[in-house]
Amino acid sequence: MKTNHHTIPFTWKHIDTLVKHLVRSVKNTSVEYDVIVGVLRGGMVPAVILSHSLNIRTIIPISSIRTLDDSVNASKHEPYIYADQKEIQRLKGKRILLVDDILGSGQTLSEVRHLLQKHHPQLITSVVLVTNLDNLTNSSNKADMCGKEVRGWVIFPWE
Repeated sequence: MKTNHHTIPFTWKHIDTLVKHLVRSVKNTSVEYDVIVGVLRGGMVPAVILSHSLNIRTIIPISSIRTLDDSVNASKHEPYIYADQKEIQRLKGKRILLVDDILGSGQTLSEVRHLLQKHHPQLITSVVLVTNLDNLTNSSNKADMCGKEVRGWVIFPWE
């Protein structure tokens, strides 16, 4: 990870613009998604907004803890992923929209995708509001859809 201390604050207006862009992208796929899986903590905010915008009523949370604290450029460790087993067992054969607020290295999204694949969904499409290109070291970890690519530490309005 680079030690870039440049911060990029996003407002709710920015979030609204990014969500509208992502809604168009999702609708352009012509896939009827069955469920949204939101990555806790920050990913649940766009997950709920996308749920309303796309009329996908089922949302399943998955917890992921990767940073040691909430400071700018906080130290990271391997993601700790937790999901309610009864909830994710329901994903067999489902079309999943996997949502997170930000993608840095892509490791969290990759780990969550791997966990979901064990339950044999029909499709997993990953969506993030923002990708921080400063931290992305492997382009194969990119999300399927992204609202905006930036370089710097993103601060969302819910943080």
